[in-house]
Parts: sequence; C-alpha cells; structure tokens
Amino acid sequence: MNLLSILSVDNTSSVSVMINDKIVDNFSTDDYNSHSKVLPGYLVKINSKYDLGKFDGIAISIGPGSYTGLRIGLSLAKGLAFSKNLPLIPITTFDIINYKIINESPYWILVHSHRDFYFAQKYNNSIKIDEPFVVDINKLECDYIYYSGKEVYKNEENKTYSKLNSDVMLQIAMDNYNELCIQDINSVSPNYISNVKLDTNV
Repeated sequence: MNLLSILSVDNTSSVSVMINDKIVDNFSTDDYNSHSKVLPGYLVKINSKYDLGKFDGIAISIGPGSYTGLRIGLSLAKGLAFSKNLPLIPITTFDIINYKIINESPYWILVHSHRDFYFAQKYNNSIKIDEPFVVDINKLECDYIYYSGKEVYKNEENKTYSKLNSDVMLQIAMDNYNELCIQDINSVSPNYISNVKLDTNV
C-alpha cells in the first residue's frame, strides 16, 4: 500500500510516506506555528519525488488539537487529494496516541487545548468509554495518563508523555484502510470538540 500522512494537531508539523507497506520518508519540525510555513514545502518535495497519483490515499490528522494547525493541515490534504483524485483517511489524535498503548486497566488520553486544559478521552483496555470533554489537568485524578502537547508531568509514575508522529498515522491508515477511507473528501472536517462540557471535577 502507498500512503501519505499529514500531521498538524500541535506544534509538530510532520509528513510521512509509505511505499509498498514500508515507511520510506519523513519530514518534520517542532517549531512553533510552523504549519503554514513548512507543510506546503514538505508536500512540494514529496510531490516531486513520488507519483502521488498512484497512491492509495492521504491520512490526515483531524484532531482534537490546535484550531489553526488542523485547519491548515486539512486544507492542504483536501487540495492534494482533489488534484490527485485520492481518498482521505481521517485519524483522530486520540487514536494516534492510543495506537501503541498496551494497558488492560482504565486510562486517559489527553491532548493539550490551552493553558492547563486538555481534551480528555477515557479508555478501558484500549476501548473508548463515553464522550471526550475538556478537563483541567491539575484536577484529573486517575492511575494512568497518556498525553501530548504541553508537558506537565515530570517523572511521575504512570504519567506518559506521547510525542505525536506521522509515521504512526501510516500504520493506522494501513491497518484500518477499509474502515477509515473516505472518498467524499468534502465530508471530512476537523474534530474540534467545541460543543463538549468543561469538566473541572473529574
């Protein structure tokens, strides 16, 4: 399978390429507010190096995460998908982080929103429980936390920082291609989680 992935949900701007089921290329930076500056350049390089018209799709991060980053990444993905007649494979930030977690106990995945607030999704044995919401990380009490964005826990047991990676998106896209692939690219939208409650008493 030949796939392209675009990640832009936090400070990381990253693009990866899979050819014949193997990841062969990656461009990435953690520079703040770099999405509009570097992602177009990354895609120009990839377009000149690979025949994207023969790819099976474009995996795109749809959030939750940075409002601006999501908007820029999805706009670029849609434009490229339209020009090359490719489907999109939308992948949530929670699924990117959850991909390599092996934990049979209940745990939370957190994605930084603003200040000390995080988008929160509860899991039990890798299965999502209830709907996501926004929480003050200082008031979240649980045994296991996996999180991305602003690093707040320093060497605390069972609190794991997860750096987002566009390579992981390719693995998710390949493993779940039939389920996630969307031909109607205009139907794909960012997962802003804008209509959820702010819970300060978890």
